[in-house]
Amino acid sequence: MMTVAASHPLFQHYRDTGTHEVLDARTLLGGSLWRNHEIFSISRALLDIREHVTIPLGAMRGYSLGRSDGAYSAAELALLERVQALLMSLDRHQRTYRHWHTSIASPARAAEVAEDFRLTSREITVLHLLAQARTAPSIARQLRISPRTVHKHVENLYRKLGTSDRLSAIQRAHALGLLQFSDTPGEKTPRHIAPGVLNSNSPASKGEQRP
Repeated sequence: MMTVAASHPLFQHYRDTGTHEVLDARTLLGGSLWRNHEIFSISRALLDIREHVTIPLGAMRGYSLGRSDGAYSAAELALLERVQALLMSLDRHQRTYRHWHTSIASPARAAEVAEDFRLTSREITVLHLLAQARTAPSIARQLRISPRTVHKHVENLYRKLGTSDRLSAIQRAHALGLLQFSDTPGEKTPRHIAPGVLNSNSPASKGEQRP
């Protein structure tokens, strides 16, 4: 299956161009070339799928869809572009959550604290980015949300943690075990949390939340 995937024209297109556009195989190659492509024959024989479309998320990751007949219309591709924006946001949140989960000393305890304080996984994401001295516009770009939404999450963080500013919120989160500081003696900078994603609406739990 990996060999088949690597030879798929959509995979090759994204690999070679680095673009993130939603695209279907028929549009990419043209109807005649697509019908004569080996991937078309294989997918039709094994899965009864003749039409392929991909929703890329970046870094050679994404979702591929298929159906047995009927080319994807312009309206359907436009709808998938709207879906792509939601999936990319969820994907970034989920990856950030996984990095947070593996970066702290006691993930189970941190999850319990987050639940006790009714912190959502989206708020945990914003908290970690705040600890990196990121601005609201920067966090918004990172998570593909609006700066206004970021400010709302920050307000919720301050209220739930009983603080009134960024520094006190970070210190409070560290004291509670929600943030892990560097092991370097005397250094008071939180560990770097890599860009990522997570489920935005449910309280943090002990397990990973997947989109």
